[in-house]
Amino acid sequence: MKIIGISILLFFIGTTEEIVAQAKTIEVKSFDKVIISPYIEVVFKEGTQETVTVEDINIPIEKLNIEVNNEVLHVYLDGARITSPTKKEKRNGWKQKVPIYKGTIAKITVTYKDVKTFALRGEEKIVFEDSLQQEECILNIYGESQIYIKEVIVDNLKVAIHGESYLEIMKGEVTGQKFTVYGEGKVNASSVKSKFTRITAYGDGDFQFNASEKMKITAYGEPTIIYSGSARLSKGLVIGEATIKKVSE
Repeated sequence: MKIIGISILLFFIGTTEEIVAQAKTIEVKSFDKVIISPYIEVVFKEGTQETVTVEDINIPIEKLNIEVNNEVLHVYLDGARITSPTKKEKRNGWKQKVPIYKGTIAKITVTYKDVKTFALRGEEKIVFEDSLQQEECILNIYGESQIYIKEVIVDNLKVAIHGESYLEIMKGEVTGQKFTVYGEGKVNASSVKSKFTRITAYGDGDFQFNASEKMKITAYGEPTIIYSGSARLSKGLVIGEATIKKVSE
């Protein structure tokens, strides 16, 4: 769905800027999964009412799509549902494809009740202001975004990173956590106390963890993996020049 009532508001109000002011917070149906597409900066907050608040946008607001289908909240710009759209322009006598959107286009706040899966795409900053406290949490990250999580208290944490994104978890406690990283992603979870940590790295990423019982590492390429805690190190297949180092807490 487009933001509800935009055409009606446009008829009566007349300008996009006024629409943003009038329709800043949008109540949405219940969801347990979130997909954020490129060019959208997000702050996630836990609350009693599920909403999306448009804090700032530099294109007409009707180009911002906020949909909930099958309990999945998807926020995206026209043409940028999955990837970055392009258009053809003639430059120096040659036709070239150039991006339609550049940089951060919209800044939003998503207030949720209970979300299990977050799928984050793009190059924007994503902040989780509140603690993620739940049995299972899944993070699927694509692109070159910067993601900051205040705290996790989770039984089972699963993270997949495709690209060069940076993920930092400030603190927390996790029973088991699994990270699968393709590319040059970076993860700093050294302040998260886990019992079991498993990392599978394809590429040259940098990773920091803390584990008390078992640390399982599989690596292809030249990743740097630093870990602390009393965990027993278990190496799977390691191909390349991986750097694996244990440090004191």
